[in-house]
Amino acid sequence: MLGRPEEWEKLPHSKSLFHSPYGCGLPIGNLTSQLFSNVYLNEMDQYMKRELGCKHYGRYVDDFFVVSNDKSWLRELVPKIQKFLKDKLSLQLQEGKVRIHDVNYGLDFLGAYLKPYRRYVSNSTLRRMNGKFLLIKQECDIGRLCCRANSLLGVLSHYRSLRFQRQLIRSLHIPQIIIHYLYDGKKYRLLK
Repeated sequence: MLGRPEEWEKLPHSKSLFHSPYGCGLPIGNLTSQLFSNVYLNEMDQYMKRELGCKHYGRYVDDFFVVSNDKSWLRELVPKIQKFLKDKLSLQLQEGKVRIHDVNYGLDFLGAYLKPYRRYVSNSTLRRMNGKFLLIKQECDIGRLCCRANSLLGVLSHYRSLRFQRQLIRSLHIPQIIIHYLYDGKKYRLLK
């Protein structure tokens, strides 16, 4: 076990291998976890697309969504998915996580807030990133500081977040020449 034990205690039991049954679970964030989930859940992907006919279905590791303009059809999907997961993969949907709502109001998914034709960084992700930027501001090595800043900016480049990117870069007081190009949704351009 790496890290301080008190940090591990903050992890919810459902996400900890220390509290899972023997022979169950994968380490979170590990590249093999992502690979194994794709192999293991491929059967679910096939079921969702081919048998249930979900035209707008997406999944990342163990989080997934289905988009349709027919609410009753979506409600009918839930028991079918539950049965498939239980019978074929020995899995279950997490209680309280299944929601059906109007897509026009947006959906919080994987740290992003998704709306039709738009993606924003969710407020909780912005708060965590602000915390990360405060930590990396303390870096003494300018090279390492820029690498870490560019990594976070790379994540932000997938969303409408140019204003937030500029605000964070200015707060770091890094010479402009060192920062890579920022993506504003249309083209890459240097921070000004």
